[in-house]
Amino acid sequence: MHAANEGKAADAAQKQLKKLAETFHYTWLEYGLAGGSLNGFSAEIASPRRRLTDTTNLVRVL
Repeated sequence: MHAANEGKAADAAQKQLKKLAETFHYTWLEYGLAGGSLNGFSAEIASPRRRLTDTTNLVRVL
């Protein structure tokens, strides 16, 4: 009986670990996609941001 329970517990633990690994992979992938999008957006707005900052500094001088 003890050996049967040990086998069931091991199987359940293995299933939980597999589910955890799948969840981790999905989360890692989603964060990677979001990070890539944010990096692209940051690169897109770098020039307009620089111009805005330069204009703001110019207004302060005047």
